Amino acid sequence: MKSFIYVEPSEEGIAPLTKQIASGVRRIPPGLRGPVIGITIGDHLDGKESELGGLMDELIRVDIPSAKGSNNEVISKILTDVVREQGPGILFLGFTHQGMELGPAVGRRLGVPVITNCSGLDWTERGALVRRPIQGGKHFISLAVTLEGGAVLSVQKGAWKEEGATEGGQRSVSVNRLPWKDAWAEEKTEVLGIKEESLEGEEDITKADILVSVGRGLGDPENLPVMRELAERLGGMISCSRPVVDLGWLPATRQVGISGRTVTPVIYLALGISGQTNHLAGMDASRIIIAVNKDPLAPIFNLAKYGVVEDILELVPELLEQIKQRQTP
Repeated sequence: MKSFIYVEPSEEGIAPLTKQIASGVRRIPPGLRGPVIGITIGDHLDGKESELGGLMDELIRVDIPSAKGSNNEVISKILTDVVREQGPGILFLGFTHQGMELGPAVGRRLGVPVITNCSGLDWTERGALVRRPIQGGKHFISLAVTLEGGAVLSVQKGAWKEEGATEGGQRSVSVNRLPWKDAWAEEKTEVLGIKEESLEGEEDITKADILVSVGRGLGDPENLPVMRELAERLGGMISCSRPVVDLGWLPATRQVGISGRTVTPVIYLALGISGQTNHLAGMDASRIIIAVNKDPLAPIFNLAKYGVVEDILELVPELLEQIKQRQTP
């Protein structure tokens, strides 16, 4: 058995999630996981291969025409062939927008089990016990998966903590380059263009040092102005959880979480946010998390450094008034 990790393209070159997955796989006994092999498609990793030293035993670098590098049908064919030819093995992907599409496609082509959004994994000689959230993160289910013929597992951000190189420390990783094959060309899909989402007129919450983030506890969009004022007084920006976007109270550019943006502010003030796993995965790397929720059992308190059990509609106006008094010359 081998362990394959898809190295998804990222602005950082190697995304933190890729390193988290590699660290988690490395903690599995070598006799069970086998060699750890990264798969990168295209040239986005050129010059950065050394960052994977100690995390991966080998890196397979697949050449691809630049026009096809964003076509997930093409990428799924490549991943299928690499795993099939060099396996059997387990293919690990990040539970990202791309991973959500690639995982089932590759699993179907290989005819192996596919488990998405994994938050925990215990490896055994017979297979694996996989933990994943269901019902919007309110509950978790544990699944026994047979791995004899391989599997595809997508891992939730933050499920495994990133660690430095193990087993011998930092060392170079061997790179095996595979040429492009015409058999991988697209048959059913065509990428017509790529357009970067415009933030014109909007703040970029990923660059904020302080975020005041609101959830369903806001109650009504009429309560947004006082939250915005709090953010402004603190020198921060307003952000939110998914329900606030679904209700149309704030635009998607303000959403934090797996289906929104990943943020790492110095201070993350969570107001009326219960703390479902999809949201926590997008902000758990914040330096200081402060949570305010009237439910003392809200999951957000398990992550927060400071917590207040209170209705935000009562606490925030009072807090804002005290800030105004302190800021008055």
